[in-house]
Amino acid sequence: MAVKWKASGSKGVRFYEHPTRKHGVKKDRYYAIRYTVDGRQVEEGLGWASEGWTEEEAVETRAELTKNKRKAEGPKTLKEKTALEATERQVKAEQAELEAKDRLTFKELAEGRYIEWSKAHKKNAASWKREEQLFKLWINPVIGDKPLKDIAPIHLEKIKADMAKV
Repeated sequence: MAVKWKASGSKGVRFYEHPTRKHGVKKDRYYAIRYTVDGRQVEEGLGWASEGWTEEEAVETRAELTKNKRKAEGPKTLKEKTALEATERQVKAEQAELEAKDRLTFKELAEGRYIEWSKAHKKNAASWKREEQLFKLWINPVIGDKPLKDIAPIHLEKIKADMAKV
């Protein structure tokens, strides 16, 4: 069955209605925009009203792309815009991951990763129990709450000095 496109009343924006799927009380609409890039007519689908697209957003998206084309800056097509947004999301996710690693404390590393790994991989239970005990008695009070990047040799010297006092 062929799709019956309808004009939206806004230049370069059209839609078709799904024959059975509803969005609220109306039929769900799929929006598409048409514009010219480098002398050729381009049509790109935006998405369904049930996904959050409206005629106003379609008009704004088309206007943004044609403005970028006129100014020769920014994405000229929806495909370029989507790729750019995906790249920006990836960069933000990588930055957030780096910031999380920078905030990782010695206690989180020891309790959340090392001691659990030690329990699972060391044959002698006395070995990992001793490591856990040393961490709780001597290491945690000095550097447990410090981010790994902030731990300096002076902190390790403090642990050694505290242990030597006993």
